[in-house]
Amino acid sequence: MAHLTYKHRIIFEHCDKKGYSRRATAAEANCAPSTVCEEMKRCPPGAYNADDAQRDAESKWSAARSRPRKFHGALWDGILRDIAEHRSVIIAAHKNKVSVQGIYKRFEKNRKENMAKLVSFAKQVGNPLPSKAFFRHGGANAYRRRRKALTPFCGGDYATIHARPPGVAKLRRYGHWEVDLIVSSHGDAILSLVEMKSETLILARPSSRKADDVAEAIVSALRRCKRKVLSITSDRGGEFCRWRRVAEALSCPWYMCDAGNPCQRGRNEQKNGMVRWLIRRNVAWSQVPDSMLRDVEDFLNNRPQPSRNFRTAREMFPM
Repeated sequence: MAHLTYKHRIIFEHCDKKGYSRRATAAEANCAPSTVCEEMKRCPPGAYNADDAQRDAESKWSAARSRPRKFHGALWDGILRDIAEHRSVIIAAHKNKVSVQGIYKRFEKNRKENMAKLVSFAKQVGNPLPSKAFFRHGGANAYRRRRKALTPFCGGDYATIHARPPGVAKLRRYGHWEVDLIVSSHGDAILSLVEMKSETLILARPSSRKADDVAEAIVSALRRCKRKVLSITSDRGGEFCRWRRVAEALSCPWYMCDAGNPCQRGRNEQKNGMVRWLIRRNVAWSQVPDSMLRDVEDFLNNRPQPSRNFRTAREMFPM
């Protein structure tokens, strides 16, 4: 309901005495008819009084302002102690199991002073705080990607995609692969491997999402290829932290994309979308038989590609 002033209520009282309809009253007060209907409930039917309605509204406003927020006092004391100990607000939120947005709202009264302290604390620990626009517009996914970019990869030292030879991106040779994990809403996953030049797709089913099982599935899937594997590119997910084992088994280098940049594996993401078009996200991979995975693989690999002179991936890259 729109915010109404005493002048609006005078108009409502005049229109109610004249017998105006709700729509005509809304046109006179320049508001919505639903606002008029809700406002008329403050007084008995047919006896709307502007003074009584104004007193009722002011009493409810004052009661709403004085009502304490739903925030546990002891929990807030623990957060304040963490901040007083020169920790970042994000660490404090994680420790006390409270959202960062909830902590930010508690600093509404002295926003400038408190936010200056929090920014200085965050800089000391190297943990960036989200901007005010994040809380205003709710950019949770973007903020999660920023946090992930600062999270160290558990696979140790690795070669980034910037160290990859330029000939890989120019598609001069066959044998460069992109790898990703397609996770269903039920938590299980399958492997998606795409050869970059021919866009050949291989779907493999690891026994679990653990890094050892994923590495074993990658090795067994790529050993089926007749051509030599020249390189593998993946994201920095924890399921790929056994990348050394795959690189030694296939005698090829492994490159990692930047965190939060799936566009660096554009062909892989495009093929994942096509697989999702055929098998929806709410379907558990455990319910999908291997024969259906082979059918999806054959369907996508035998599609004529306009960007490849209408040749299929099977014709360009026979398995």
